[in-house]
Amino acid sequence: MDPSRRTMLQAAIAGLGVATLNSNPSAAQAKFTTEKTADFVLVKDAKGKNLARYLFGKVPAGEKAPAVPYTDFTHPVWTPAGEEVTDVGAKDHPHHRGVFFAWIQAEGVRNGDWWGWGVRAPKTGRTIVNRSVRVVSSDANAAVIEATNVWKAEDDNILLETIRIRAHQARGHQVLDYTYHFAAAGPRDVTLGQQPFGGFCYRAKPRGEIIISDSSGALDRENSDPDVPAKNWPSKPWYDFSTKDAAGKIVGGAVFDHPSNPPSTWHIVRFAHMLNPCIVRDHKVMIDKKGLTLRYRVAAHDGGADIAALDALAADFRKS
Repeated sequence: MDPSRRTMLQAAIAGLGVATLNSNPSAAQAKFTTEKTADFVLVKDAKGKNLARYLFGKVPAGEKAPAVPYTDFTHPVWTPAGEEVTDVGAKDHPHHRGVFFAWIQAEGVRNGDWWGWGVRAPKTGRTIVNRSVRVVSSDANAAVIEATNVWKAEDDNILLETIRIRAHQARGHQVLDYTYHFAAAGPRDVTLGQQPFGGFCYRAKPRGEIIISDSSGALDRENSDPDVPAKNWPSKPWYDFSTKDAAGKIVGGAVFDHPSNPPSTWHIVRFAHMLNPCIVRDHKVMIDKKGLTLRYRVAAHDGGADIAALDALAADFRKS
């Protein structure tokens, strides 16, 4: 073959290869994205679909707000198909707010309840004030955001909270990995009162029939009771809270307790649509200046609880 013709053919083939590789540039660039405003960070998956929204400022106008004067919670959380699985400001527990973290009794310079219940400690004058929010990273695999908040009682700083949320997808689920670090923010260490609930909480959106599962399948166990600590559910790597509407559609969310956390029992109440792994039922917990780190995972799904997938997500989380 004439050398000049060979060179032209090679160039044409190379050009064709370049055109093929670049024929869908958006696919090569697809990644998780974030939208940050003065009040929230919205995370979207690599297909541009909403995954979760973390609120740190004001609840947007026209949306239902919880019965507490602060935010610091995740809502909505969406399934892969775009169904919202979390709830805020429900009539039965108006202080519940999506995926949130709060203690019902923390004793520092002042005693306080940041859950919003107000029965075991004062809730009036207790606030959570955001100090900073940043998007740590956003790529083809995940988006990571981090926030710093101060828990206050009147004018006194009680706890400094750092929360990091990694939003990603795994085994057919929308997954949120939470890492919390709490440190005493005032001149005194903080003691968490011995209580049957408090801490990390997932509030599900009511849709109809309730199905709670663990690795053994669907469960028919008595609700937890704030006045009867023995009714808390036993420690497990995960519990799933699914709901089925009148048309038969099922969606749900599972909460995972990381093995590095202190031992937990679970406060689970069907009519309150809540999953709460609680580290303070059996003993008080002290938080000093060095602090306490806690890790949890939430996995939202379409359809009923996929036991094998949830067990695998628990195993993945345990190794992380």
